[in-house]
Amino acid sequence: MRRSSILSLLLITILSFGLIFSSKAAYAHNFGSDESALYLAKVQEVPIEAHYIQSDIGNATLVRWHVDKIGEYWTSYDNSQIAERNQLLAKEITGSIANLTSEATKTNPDPALVKQIVDNLDGYIAESVSVRIDQQKLQNLSVSALAIKAVTDEIMNDYGNATGSGSSMSSMSMSSGGSMGSMSSMSNSSNQQPASMIVNIAAYQSTQGLATAAQNMWNDLKAKTPSNASSTAISNLDKGFIQLEQYVDNKASNDQVMGVIHGVIHSNLQIAYGLQVAPEFPAPLLLTVVSVAGVIAVARFRLKHWRKDTNI
Repeated sequence: MRRSSILSLLLITILSFGLIFSSKAAYAHNFGSDESALYLAKVQEVPIEAHYIQSDIGNATLVRWHVDKIGEYWTSYDNSQIAERNQLLAKEITGSIANLTSEATKTNPDPALVKQIVDNLDGYIAESVSVRIDQQKLQNLSVSALAIKAVTDEIMNDYGNATGSGSSMSSMSMSSGGSMGSMSSMSNSSNQQPASMIVNIAAYQSTQGLATAAQNMWNDLKAKTPSNASSTAISNLDKGFIQLEQYVDNKASNDQVMGVIHGVIHSNLQIAYGLQVAPEFPAPLLLTVVSVAGVIAVARFRLKHWRKDTNI
């Protein structure tokens, strides 16, 4: 009986871990994480927000949103990673972000000073690429593809905020005027659906900046891609990034934006660059199912012996 009790406890523990991990929603295109790819995404994301701070200077609400986004992108972990190889550069980046935040959030910020800080930050962030990422990773096409994937994930997040389909910030509320083979149907439907109402201007700005960045990143990656890559996937990606910018510019529905990202861009990045996709039936969930079965089996075993011991 002691052995069965220990086994039950073990299975319940495994079950708990399985439930924790499987509770996270899984989409069909959850690619493996890569720190270098995520950093290459930050290199695009931080300057985008900094430049919107510069262009929105004087609008405290918009500026604050972009300042907060930079805070989400650039963390103490990023700073520590840069500092391990170049302490001065790490200090320059964090100092520039702090100075930008301080000046831009003043009641009467100095536009010339903000521009100078943003220009300096651009240079520091660009310099950090070769410091933070090894040359081998920089030349790895799959890493570049994962970086694009990370940027498009952020596009979905920001566009959900912009249209109110995601967890948009109520303080920013303002009103303002499938599958790989579904490209043509999505294109046709864009003219049939009314434009979405933009409820978060700052999030919409970020979405536009990221969509342009994703297109530029794709252009760079495509130029490095060998000729033996899937021509169909490359063609679909060309169309997908164009479609994405059109959807964002035309304020298409959130479902349409998610559709072109998941159904066209992510699918074809996987094919063209061999990105690893998490299974539709993730291992943690499989572990959970097996654990449940194990717990049931042990319970039946114990019940059987209990009945035998009690002569029932």
